[in-house]
Amino acid sequence: MKKRGQFYLIAAVIIIAIILAFVAVSNYYKPKSFVQIEDLKKELEIESLEVLDYMIQNPDSTTLDKFTANFSQYVRSEINITYITDASETLECYYYDQLTKKDLGCSEIGGKVTVYSNGYNYEFEMTDGLDFHFIISQTVGGEHHVVTS
Repeated sequence: MKKRGQFYLIAAVIIIAIILAFVAVSNYYKPKSFVQIEDLKKELEIESLEVLDYMIQNPDSTTLDKFTANFSQYVRSEINITYITDASETLECYYYDQLTKKDLGCSEIGGKVTVYSNGYNYEFEMTDGLDFHFIISQTVGGEHHVVTS
């Protein structure tokens, strides 16, 4: 009995199966969603410092409101930003829903501000000068990511 032909046939089928497996895996594409709030944190820190410097030179109570409204419009809709500031001589905690400014409840005790946002309490240290803090959150793939200033 000659089984050499069967051996070569089985070997050829196995090699073809391995090649098809590599081709199928390399052609498979899974779109990845990514967390971009770390980059937004850096960008917001830099931009807010520039705005606060401008406000010291040119006092105007609407400057910070314009900046936060524009920045909230700039980010994608699945990213939430909560702003905490005392630039208008009173403590404000707010976020933007579409283009509407929505106030959040916050409390200041002993130079620390506590803000309730996204189901959690966040605490920020306030100073004597202009203060600007923020909470950026994003949900990606069922995971909730948060960064603060």
